[in-house]
Amino acid sequence: MGITLDLHHRRDDDFDFDEFSTYFRGSSDSQGESSQSIKRRCTGLSDGSTCTITPSTSETNTDSYEPYNDWYGRQLTTLETRGQGGEAITIHNGIKSREVPVTDLLSYFWTDLPDDECITCTGAFSVANPPVRTISSSLQPSQDTGIAIQVHTRHFACLKQDAPALVTVSHVWEPAVAEANMRGSGSKHGAAAQCLYRVINKVLPAATEKFQSSCGRIELWHDYLSVPQWRTEQQQSLLLLLPEIYATATLCLIQLDDVPTDTIINLAAGGDVQTQYKNLASFFRAKWFKRMWVSLEYAHCRRAFAYTMDDEIIGYFDDTVQEDPFSYFLEGSFQQMRRLIEETTNQTFRNLFKQVPVPILGPFMDMRQMVRQRRQNLTFGEALAFVAGRDCQCYRDRFVAMSSFLNGGTYSEEAEQIPLTAEEACIWLARKCLARGDYTPLLLLRTDERPIPGAVWVVGHESMAWHMWDLGAVTSPPKVVEIGLGGGQITLDLQLVGHIETFYQDRGGFRKGDAWANLDCIISIILIHQDGVDASAFVSTLERIFPIPEPVRTSTTPITWAEYQEILPGFEQQLESLIRAYLRAPCQSTTRSALCRNIAGLLRFSERLGGALNSFSRLTYGRNSLGTTNSYTEG
Repeated sequence: MGITLDLHHRRDDDFDFDEFSTYFRGSSDSQGESSQSIKRRCTGLSDGSTCTITPSTSETNTDSYEPYNDWYGRQLTTLETRGQGGEAITIHNGIKSREVPVTDLLSYFWTDLPDDECITCTGAFSVANPPVRTISSSLQPSQDTGIAIQVHTRHFACLKQDAPALVTVSHVWEPAVAEANMRGSGSKHGAAAQCLYRVINKVLPAATEKFQSSCGRIELWHDYLSVPQWRTEQQQSLLLLLPEIYATATLCLIQLDDVPTDTIINLAAGGDVQTQYKNLASFFRAKWFKRMWVSLEYAHCRRAFAYTMDDEIIGYFDDTVQEDPFSYFLEGSFQQMRRLIEETTNQTFRNLFKQVPVPILGPFMDMRQMVRQRRQNLTFGEALAFVAGRDCQCYRDRFVAMSSFLNGGTYSEEAEQIPLTAEEACIWLARKCLARGDYTPLLLLRTDERPIPGAVWVVGHESMAWHMWDLGAVTSPPKVVEIGLGGGQITLDLQLVGHIETFYQDRGGFRKGDAWANLDCIISIILIHQDGVDASAFVSTLERIFPIPEPVRTSTTPITWAEYQEILPGFEQQLESLIRAYLRAPCQSTTRSALCRNIAGLLRFSERLGGALNSFSRLTYGRNSLGTTNSYTEG
């Protein structure tokens, strides 16, 4: 087939502490400079270009952490106090101006605001070429509230041509706005209108003050104001442009409505294990991390900045630096979590995790890096692992999002072609990937899904989990794509790599049984089918059965034949001697068991991997987590 994969071990379906710690310790440092501490990463995150925030040395009092719902209610109360009593905002749209009461903001932006012509080319808009609406602060203040904004409406092509200092906002919808969207225009939506008012009164001024000196006049794109949610055709057309809008914008604000600025500052301050963990948990448990669409927005944006619940923007704009402050801080948080796992005992970390669980984020940083680099061999499996751990209202949308990562065409073209049901959308996308030589749809771990009649090979059509794909990235694509997709069948023309002589059915004991007894059994199976004493073939076979991913390997953990020979003088002679002695010893004898341990010792199977977690060695890490079939392939 000509396809090479980075082989990681197959994880258990049930989440547990070991899986979590393996995940964090095995996460790649996609932003580079992995040795930098989170304190260094956070130093200088401030409102000014001089970067002068000094992390607090006090411990975080997590008991006083304000829940999002309380904060949200307080914000609405404050905004209602400011925007009630018929107060209005001045909205300039082209040469027209209008005073819009705060209570009418929702109906104005979602229904009434006219999008007559493009301010750049003066051309008309259509469903296929919808208006892309942005707002900026107006120099003419409102006589009522003192707030005035300018609306800019362009074709997307004209937006790219004008290249304004565009700031997009990636956020989770407030419940009041979601409810208003579902109920439609026939009802009163005072609470939702206040959410729009907050964008105008808080977010736009914060972005303008922060970036105008370095970027010029700021234009804000926020879906509360920029997408007319009650104009269905226009709304759907704009949603298809989302990835391109975020990729075009100068920067993106990651709105963390349940993360206070102090949490980020205290992460940089360090502290004892419990303090560090609670700060990290507060950050990683933010609602923003749980949603799928915002993850897609982040993956496509050029630069990201955290916008906290205190209306603070963390970081400063520097066009000469590739890394953005949010990604830099996020990677530092991953590193700090990995260090906590490595530097504490299993029981300590397990107790902390049970008190405040931290969600699995999947290949969060890796996906963003791959999208930005426009990596052409991104796979179905990698895209599934990314969207699996995130929530969305419509299951079909998962395949729309996955399609946007897979570079099969423009996002709008792909989204229009995807079938309307989740099952058909999964089949459509999987077949599309197979046709271009991406065979990962056939290599996913299956969950308890109902098989699709006529397409039993399809996985992911009813449920997803990040561990369904843990084989890593494709390191080289197929040289020739030889696959038949006629009818409901998949036909592959594969290259022969060896003859499978016998299947050994495991009855569940391999995963849960004694690791040394399992290794003894595997060694005996390998040597039964091996022609003579071939130490190189023996090591190669064990490499396939007990793989370990690169991130958890230490500098003294060999795995290939060449590595063993380089690190261990006389390795070949020692291994051959042990193999001969093992073959002479009676089956299931104490002598053979002892020789099995000697072989494992020479191969360093019992050494701890990457850190202080002594429950992880190559022997335990590389177990077959499926617990179904162990086989030996000759070749």
